[in-house]
Amino acid sequence: MNQLKFIISHGTTIEELDRAPIGWSDAFIKYVRDPKLFGLLKSVTPKLRFVKGGGAELLRDIFYNEGQEAVATLDIYRRDRISLEFSATPTYTGTFDFSTFRDHKNTAERDIEITIVQTGIWETIKANMDNETEIEIDSHPDRRIAYCFNIS
Repeated sequence: MNQLKFIISHGTTIEELDRAPIGWSDAFIKYVRDPKLFGLLKSVTPKLRFVKGGGAELLRDIFYNEGQEAVATLDIYRRDRISLEFSATPTYTGTFDFSTFRDHKNTAERDIEITIVQTGIWETIKANMDNETEIEIDSHPDRRIAYCFNIS
């Protein structure tokens, strides 16, 4: 019984892979301590190979029709060990970097190789960490001031 479910999404097309991409393992998920955010962050940027029945046809079609600017994602879901159901939210979400697309269609495996860049809330926070945003609260017309008193 597979513990992981791999799904490629592109627009309205969603394909569940019959097999895991070659090169995927839990060893790619590393936890890195971030001194600015005071926490552990997941860090994953693997280069994977996809074969027939494992997403190669879909990725090849996306690349040759839309080129390097195409947007497609890989979601990985983990099976719960007690209920044996897959989680509702993905364990890992990554975007395919089609600028690294390599097609090996002349080989016996007819596979493709592509890098996946991790996406998610932490990547958005890290990308905007140095941006300063000023939020004016005093000038807002709906501003309310609450006073709290220590009543003993």
